[in-house]
Amino acid sequence: MTKWLYEARFPDAPQRPEIIVKGRAAWALKLLVQRGKRGCSPVSEPTGPRWSSYIYTLRRAGFPIETIHESHRGDFPGRHARYVLTESVTLQRMEASANDPQA
Repeated sequence: MTKWLYEARFPDAPQRPEIIVKGRAAWALKLLVQRGKRGCSPVSEPTGPRWSSYIYTLRRAGFPIETIHESHRGDFPGRHARYVLTESVTLQRMEASANDPQA
């Protein structure tokens, strides 16, 4: 089983320390980086059913993420959140150790 494990850096703020991100939070961060200003939402990325949890974890780790509230139509109209990373981040994939209980 592949583990999601990344070292995140802030190229526009080299004085900031790197942040190690793992699991589904790392998966969500990778998508946020890939999507750029377009951002991600539970509607556009339905494979991540716990977006609010992932965003909470990433914010607590120090990632600046904006929440944009949007309306949607369809069978169940309402509102959803779109999340946008507001600072440039680069990711370096790391290898998880088989002996690491945190991986």
